[in-house]
Amino acid sequence: MFRKIMFLISMPRSGTSWSSQIFDSCPQFRFRLSPLFSYKFKNYINEKSGKKDWKYVFQGGHASDNQFMNHNERRQVGQYPEFERKIGKSNVLVIKNSRFHNLTERVLNLYSELKLVSIICGLCGAIHSWLRATKEFPQEEEPLLQWRNGACRKAGFGEFWGFDDWKWVTRLRLRLERDMP
Repeated sequence: MFRKIMFLISMPRSGTSWSSQIFDSCPQFRFRLSPLFSYKFKNYINEKSGKKDWKYVFQGGHASDNQFMNHNERRQVGQYPEFERKIGKSNVLVIKNSRFHNLTERVLNLYSELKLVSIICGLCGAIHSWLRATKEFPQEEEPLLQWRNGACRKAGFGEFWGFDDWKWVTRLRLRLERDMP
């Protein structure tokens, strides 16, 4: 069972996939990709969820062999390395999230021991990476018309895309750093 929880968060296309593999390589860490986006926990948490709800997600995510949360597809095609199985060894749960930024402050208030690692990619780098990744846009959309609000990518609760969201998330991170060091 885990004793500590860490969130690795950023806007999409900001380097968390690469950073997550560093955390995943450590035997003491059990890495999970966005449990709240997995089918197992989708729509389970919202802004009013309490500590009991979050605990259910944390414990379920830690114990899960879910294909999505474990990046199994990327491992199978060689995009991500295979690391030694960590059953019984990992006592730190690391969760990567590039969504659900609106829940960050709530979970930090509920779990004061939770550690937050936030990557703030420079605006130009984030937007440039987003515009170059054609798979990020529906085929009928024009990326140069979407950079500001990313509306074409916002399919549901917890989606953050484009400049306006980058600015909101960055301001949130800076305020949290000041108010909850």
